[in-house]
Amino acid sequence: MIDVSGDLTNTGGLIGTPAYMSPERLTSQPYDGRSDVYSLGVTFYQMLSGHLPFSSQENNLSTIIIKHLTESPPSLEKFNVKVPKAIQEIILKMLEKDQNDRPTSIEVAQVLRSVLETVVDSSEDASSFSNEFNDETPTISRSIPSIERANPSIETAT
Repeated sequence: MIDVSGDLTNTGGLIGTPAYMSPERLTSQPYDGRSDVYSLGVTFYQMLSGHLPFSSQENNLSTIIIKHLTESPPSLEKFNVKVPKAIQEIILKMLEKDQNDRPTSIEVAQVLRSVLETVVDSSEDASSFSNEFNDETPTISRSIPSIERANPSIETAT
């Protein structure tokens, strides 16, 4: 039995952690940054649900690969009903089998920023949100730079 949670590195084999690898990487197809978007989608899914989107009780490598190539992940709502719909949708798009159907990293950042702004704007009292932190803990607005400040060359949708 192969442990799919660890790295596999052998001549002519997979290099990486199969549980986080995109379908194009698993099938030795050409890949680009959209493969990283897929892996980030797996990471987000696991962070929000506590589970990998594609797993097997036996931790079987073949089963994991087949699931990455053919199955849709279980709904995030199954594990965490508090995940906003927009986050669920972007994660599912990040996990699309066809890399051409996945969002770019910039599109992912824009959706995440929009959701964060909506959450902060929709709170009854934004000051009470930031008052949950003590003076030594940065507030959301200080700790997460806007896309424009982080990289002025990136154009954002308004």
